[in-house]
Amino acid sequence: VEEKISLVLIGIVRQMAADQDLNNVVQVAIDYIKANYRNNLNLQVIADQVNYSPSYLSFLFKQETGTNFIDYLNQYRIEQAKKLLRDTNDKNYEVAYQVGYQDEKYFYQIFKRYTGLTASQYRESFRLNKK
Repeated sequence: VEEKISLVLIGIVRQMAADQDLNNVVQVAIDYIKANYRNNLNLQVIADQVNYSPSYLSFLFKQETGTNFIDYLNQYRIEQAKKLLRDTNDKNYEVAYQVGYQDEKYFYQIFKRYTGLTASQYRESFRLNKK
């Protein structure tokens, strides 16, 4: 009986270690996004960094964060864009490039989708509230 309990406990410990490794993989991916969001990132680039297939990393990412990779990346980029819009006088298209969007029109669409405002409206509303 003790041997069976020991085997079960060993199995549980191994599973916990494996789960922790998967959590670490997602954390490494998130850290990479935060350090490189200005670059042209996609799931393949991140998967290469953590040595997992894009589909499996996508599964893990969704499981651990509750959101998919592209939503996470867009949300992070938009948060960085909001800071730039508040704190600088950079033109909207310059902000788009600074946060990793190569296509300013796509940036405008994504910004509005995530904030409900255009970049110009966001900047203006922040400045009005600041006064």
